[in-house]
Amino acid sequence: MLELGRHLGLDKSSMTGLVGRAEKRGLVRRSPSPHDGRAVLVTLTEEGHRLAEEGAEEITRRLAEATAHLGAEGRAELTRLVGTVLRGVGD
Repeated sequence: MLELGRHLGLDKSSMTGLVGRAEKRGLVRRSPSPHDGRAVLVTLTEEGHRLAEEGAEEITRRLAEATAHLGAEGRAELTRLVGTVLRGVGD
């Protein structure tokens, strides 16, 4: 959960609440870490995977709609620029 919190930029208490709510909805499962007795592993359930895939498909669809007017060359340039920006995040 610590790694997940770092990745999302959330503190431990926020992660605990977020994971707890997701677990109650059946989206994630917590299990003890086999390597560290203090750590907890969080994994997506089948429903969690389904919802994540559905969300990714929706994002892809909306991005395609929002960038359709750019044409192939414009989308390639936008992809390059976004990649540059994202590489600088978290430095």
